[in-house]
Amino acid sequence: MESTPQTDWKSGLRTAAFAVLGAAILVSIVVGPDVPFAEERIPAETSLLMRGGDNFMGAYYIVVDAGLGEDRAESLFLEHAHRFYRAAMDAEPDDFHARLSTMFVLRGLGMNKEAADLVTPWRRGQFSGSERKALGAAYAMVVSQHPAPSAMETAHDYLFEMGPGPLLIATAYRDIDDEARAQETLAEAAARSEPLLRRLIIATVVNALIVLSGVVWVVWRVLRRKSRARPEGEAEAPLTMSLGPREAVEALILWAFFSTAFAQVVSAVSWGEEGFALALLSPSLLAAIVAIGWVWLVTRPGSALGWRLSSLGGNAVLGVVAAGLSVIPVLLLYSFLLELRGGSPAENPLVRLLTVPDSLLARAGIVIGVGLVGPAVEEMLFRGIVFAGLRSRWSFWAAAGGSAALFAFAHLSLAGFASLFLLGLLFAYLFERSRSLVAPWAAHAAFNIFNLAMLMTLFGSFGS
Repeated sequence: MESTPQTDWKSGLRTAAFAVLGAAILVSIVVGPDVPFAEERIPAETSLLMRGGDNFMGAYYIVVDAGLGEDRAESLFLEHAHRFYRAAMDAEPDDFHARLSTMFVLRGLGMNKEAADLVTPWRRGQFSGSERKALGAAYAMVVSQHPAPSAMETAHDYLFEMGPGPLLIATAYRDIDDEARAQETLAEAAARSEPLLRRLIIATVVNALIVLSGVVWVVWRVLRRKSRARPEGEAEAPLTMSLGPREAVEALILWAFFSTAFAQVVSAVSWGEEGFALALLSPSLLAAIVAIGWVWLVTRPGSALGWRLSSLGGNAVLGVVAAGLSVIPVLLLYSFLLELRGGSPAENPLVRLLTVPDSLLARAGIVIGVGLVGPAVEEMLFRGIVFAGLRSRWSFWAAAGGSAALFAFAHLSLAGFASLFLLGLLFAYLFERSRSLVAPWAAHAAFNIFNLAMLMTLFGSFGS
């Protein structure tokens, strides 16, 4: 018996409306820069890069003071600090402190000629008398193989406010064979880096627990040597009900359109420094909620878009374990591709959130938004709707590949595309296996928290 086409006009109107929205998205991409997570919207990149370089210098002082091998620390931490300072100088060639920091760390690495090449005349009138005197002393330490001790004492307080400043003083002391004063200078710098050491310990513990969970699970599975097979003849429940490619496409169109629209609104509002992170997060999250709400209204799926809460604890553990197994390879791939294309370390989409003031409220908002709420909304959109909608017609790999590519593209990070694509495949597999969004949400949340722990350590304020 054929169904009557009584709602064909509604379906045609719906198709036309989404076609108009899709065309509007294409036009906005062509004529305007305001697209979700656009890299051009990263603020204060130079400041972030300088902060990263200063923190690598702080780690260098801590390691050297602990007696863990200065040569090894030099090759690891100083090289990374140099890359950050150089990137900051390239981002803002006129930034005086970025140029000075690059010079100082090059001098510490023994690259005297390269350091001297960066010296450019500055207008002495723009500095106060004491600062001009300190800069003159610093200049003497950069270009001279035998700087006067008086120059080191003159520049001491000024240079200790800069990440590689203590290294420059210590290097100058070694040039005149005063190893005791050099070690004393490095020890003083290490003492000033104690707040960074606390953050390093916290980040290491958090990340070690996530990775350790994956290792423990693998060992447990090997020892158990059993896999729970689904009883023969038992049918798998569908991922979602009444959901297909059409709903997936509509959700993506609504998300892209409203992300841009909300971004325009947010940019016109003065949020203040404390609300900056919320201002960056809200357009994409609110747009995703609009898209999810639309799909829920037109389908009314009994599965609540994949949030089956049976076996809640087991699925959450499965997700964290998957993150623990994947996080190191994924981040290594990201670092390799970033290095390959010569990208800035500040390209990670999460980094711009760390320009907020170092207050407990701001940090808590970032952790909750990026670590918990964001993954929940993104998993509902990209796995609960997009992947599930494609999966209703396509094979697992086709649906997982398509949704993972869209997920990676949505973050608009060229260096991170491959890593995000692999994560999208992992999250789709977890959804397919567990039949619940709890597992991919837990994996996504664990991965984001891992990233935040490292980035807050790397780009957090040096003295906080």
